[in-house]
Amino acid sequence: MTYRKDMSDQNDYSTMNKSDLANAYLFDELSENDSEIESTIMEYLNQSDISISDKIMANLILLKYQIFKKENDNVTKQTEHLTELFEQNKSEPNLRGLQAAFNATKFQIELSK
Repeated sequence: MTYRKDMSDQNDYSTMNKSDLANAYLFDELSENDSEIESTIMEYLNQSDISISDKIMANLILLKYQIFKKENDNVTKQTEHLTELFEQNKSEPNLRGLQAAFNATKFQIELSK
């Protein structure tokens, strides 16, 4: 048996960018924050000055949220979108860690079917 101490009340949300904020909301175990995740990610993705790695990270958070919400059609679309983003940016060496996280997420999706 594993014990995880709930430290959700110790997050300083005011210092986080929108992507980090959505990720914190996703994993903070506070259900009242969950309704903010998608809009927070979309707000972040609509910024014109984010890097491709930040864009992919935000899309991975959105994919995790869609998995959590069991939005199977959106999970499929988001997986396709992320596959395209990685393909379009395959020459970027700093995306390897994100690609590994995406591959693990795709494996998780397959296991849940």
